Amino acid sequence: MKLDVSQYFQGVDEQKEYDFSLNLSHIEIDGNTPFKSPVKIRAIINSRIRIVTLKLFIECDANLICDRCLGEYEQSYSFTYNATLVNNANSVGFDEETNEEYLLVVDDEIDIEEIVTDIVLLGLPTKMICSDDCKGLCFTCGHNLNESECKCEHD
Repeated sequence: MKLDVSQYFQGVDEQKEYDFSLNLSHIEIDGNTPFKSPVKIRAIINSRIRIVTLKLFIECDANLICDRCLGEYEQSYSFTYNATLVNNANSVGFDEETNEEYLLVVDDEIDIEEIVTDIVLLGLPTKMICSDDCKGLCFTCGHNLNESECKCEHD
């Protein structure tokens, strides 16, 4: 999903909002396809004095598998992304003083799908846990200890 942003570099001050949905059901994480419903995206592009900014608000639900108990659970996530769009390769980078990210515009387009996919995947936790008090599986018999205690003797 590419968005033409050439009009924003023409020097006219304007702001536009776009609403998208993105299907990420093809993405697989550890054998699981967690994104059953589309990701919702609101993009705001603002142009002021030839400075073009992009702000993304992203919401998604993920069906994940707990790393402790192997049970399925659903988690909602919200992400915000801000970047200054540049159409000059010499301006690309990250400004540590302002904590701003610069995004290079190639052929007057930005790839919303690529940006959102990166944000969502990098925003997921590295260890999927269904709840803070998840007891996990019994080390001996493999029983889910969240459901009930097992009959194994534990030290």
